[in-house]
Amino acid sequence: MRELEARFCNLSMAGFSVLTARGPEEALSLASKFDDLDVAVLDYEMPIMNGATLAERLKLKLPKLNVVVYSAAIDIPSRDLQKIDTLISKSEGITVLICHLWRLSAEIDRAGSGTEAAPLHEAREPPASLRPT
Repeated sequence: MRELEARFCNLSMAGFSVLTARGPEEALSLASKFDDLDVAVLDYEMPIMNGATLAERLKLKLPKLNVVVYSAAIDIPSRDLQKIDTLISKSEGITVLICHLWRLSAEIDRAGSGTEAAPLHEAREPPASLRPT
């Protein structure tokens, strides 16, 4: 739990608006309250249901939701990979996840209705210290 809290703290410090859920059921409940969520960052291995099943259920409520699985799982079946948009291994580190979220944010901004929508983050580019080398 402490590792998870630290990762979300990193995302918040990077300028992203973050909602957290303690499990899949709470995530589904949050999704029913917010119709403007852009991205869900999930683990694959969770109690009750795996990340692919949660992704599938979230996308029923939010069809445009981009699902990123950030996980240490190494043997994810291909049928489950088809239910998510991006898989990032935890071994790649939080920096790779943050940079991916920045790119997604820019894509979402560009795909908007032509109006200047609020981005997922405050900066347009990740700080140099967070860019992969």
